[in-house]
Amino acid sequence: MNLSKLNNRIEAKKKELIYLVERYGFTHDKVISFSQELDRLLNLLIKLKTKKKRCSL
Repeated sequence: MNLSKLNNRIEAKKKELIYLVERYGFTHDKVISFSQELDRLLNLLIKLKTKKKRCSL
């Protein structure tokens, strides 16, 4: 997955997470699950950026 596409997915997930928090609150199972999914995407982004940076050295 390219970085641009991943960034777009992350931004969309952030917006949806904000909506879910407003609707259900921070401790609802849906919100926690969605937040964990966003965390996985963010971790993937960091991993890809680190790998890209190492390859360019």
